[in-house]
Amino acid sequence: MRMRTESVRSILPALSVALLAAPSVLAQGPTVRTEVEPNGTVAEANEFAVGDEVICNLTAGETDWFRFTVTQAGRIDLITFGNTTATGTTQTDTSLELFDSTGTTSVGWNDDMGGSGNFCGGLHYNLQPGTYTLKVTGSGATDSGVYKIDCSWQPLKTYTNTETEPNDAYTAANVIGSVTNWSVNGAIGVDGDVDFYQITIPTTTGLWFMVTDGEVPALRRSRLEFYTSAGALIGTTLGTNNANSGSFTGRVSTIRTWPAGTYYVAVKKDSGVTTPSTGNYRLECRYMVMNSGSDITETEPNNTVANLANIKTLLPGQRGVGLMSTGSSSTAERDLWRFQLAEPSTVQFQTTSGLTTPVLADTTIRLMNSDGSYGGIQALSGNTLAPTGSSHGRSTVRFNLTPGTYFLEVFGGTTTVSGNYTLEVGIMPSIYVDASYALVTVNATCLGTNTLRPTIAIEDFFTTRERPVLGAYFRRTVKDMPANAPYFFVQGFTTSAIATGNGGTTPLPLDLTSLGAVGCSLNVDIQNLRLGVANALGRSEQGEVLTTNPVFRGLPVYEQAVVLDPTAPGNTLGVTFSNYARQILGDRHWM
Repeated sequence: MRMRTESVRSILPALSVALLAAPSVLAQGPTVRTEVEPNGTVAEANEFAVGDEVICNLTAGETDWFRFTVTQAGRIDLITFGNTTATGTTQTDTSLELFDSTGTTSVGWNDDMGGSGNFCGGLHYNLQPGTYTLKVTGSGATDSGVYKIDCSWQPLKTYTNTETEPNDAYTAANVIGSVTNWSVNGAIGVDGDVDFYQITIPTTTGLWFMVTDGEVPALRRSRLEFYTSAGALIGTTLGTNNANSGSFTGRVSTIRTWPAGTYYVAVKKDSGVTTPSTGNYRLECRYMVMNSGSDITETEPNNTVANLANIKTLLPGQRGVGLMSTGSSSTAERDLWRFQLAEPSTVQFQTTSGLTTPVLADTTIRLMNSDGSYGGIQALSGNTLAPTGSSHGRSTVRFNLTPGTYFLEVFGGTTTVSGNYTLEVGIMPSIYVDASYALVTVNATCLGTNTLRPTIAIEDFFTTRERPVLGAYFRRTVKDMPANAPYFFVQGFTTSAIATGNGGTTPLPLDLTSLGAVGCSLNVDIQNLRLGVANALGRSEQGEVLTTNPVFRGLPVYEQAVVLDPTAPGNTLGVTFSNYARQILGDRHWM
């Protein structure tokens, strides 16, 4: 107990030192504005700055105009989202249209940014310095309610290639070359224009194609088409041969898995658009290369995580070679394979029949977490490249948290349960990371003078939409504190250990009972903290414009409130501790 107490005491001076340290490395100062009516015309447009958050209200049939100025070229994200119910249903469905400074020339549009239950508009364009106007309307004639605008700046999103005309036929296609993750700055210059691009892949590869926001003026709605090396639309074994953006967005996102060969990708306006349509677009593709490395043969037994020493690790592109023993479909053998991620990643995996007879013609794959629990992904089929008459699994999964170790469990399906099989894995860095905020309940008995535990929460109309998006304003509330109580808002990068004053570390959570704070624990390592003061209701908002530095994308940031409460009952330390939260800094959706 003495060693533990000394560790606790050694941390207390560090709290005082941290208070005098530099402000948060993750944030700048916040700016929150409220819409001022009337703003139904360009002349009445409300001004806001890049980095601001604007709280607005839309009545049915109304138009809200805003104006902002870009002082440094960058990718400007303009996001709207509406007030939500307890189940997260969007109540205010907005549509965005971006104009030049006069409000007469439209340069971009979006009605649905996408994401679970979110039908509000969102724009993500590279913008040059200048003044722009933004028109917000309801998606439908009756849409109304409170909504919020988040405007953020990130560095210009660059390209690997620039389209060169003429490329209106596959025989004149722009050749992408050997780049495995590429993006093209392209344009539909005249109505009816088609842009062809040629790619060659040396082995089976998962391909994530996207048409997304690039330069302005932007193509309003887009379409992708896929062709064979002979210029024919691809067959069904390679996936559908086209993808339209649809009626509410100009963006397309679709995944294909193709064997080695040469292919053509074409961009044109959405086939549902009957009026003339031109504009710029960004065509992106990311590769999940499979079967490009060595074959790795399984070692038995490898049927559970308890056999960790025998479970082989597959690196990106490697192929696992396994054999299933005989048994009924309910008792058949399982084989586990491991893969490891060092950054937020997208992983595609698939099984197919083995290299030698007897072959396993029917397989299923299940994703497992590092502790052996199932990750909710099960692929019974999907590998359309598998031999005729067989059924093998394929799935593509995005992983936001890293680093991490995961397992793939392979077993025979319902038709055959024994024979040889192969497992292929392709991994690429994620194109985007879902920003998220999760609250963890701890310190339930760490009560203050008001007999309440301090609590971090997100509380406003936008509870289910408020997320820590890079470059955007993010806010949460510390509540249930004594009136006017001072507190520290602690941030760190782990909940496993904290540095001590003597150069060592001590494990977290750190129980402070021995110092008199009965039932209280510190759960976050102290890398940064800010001083705050509660208002007369015991509440305080913590809000900031988050960093634009992409190195933080996918980074977990943990935070906890430490409240100075000298009259807390049964607490001679005079300090209470809140629950804690985990931010994942990232994006609101693919863009």
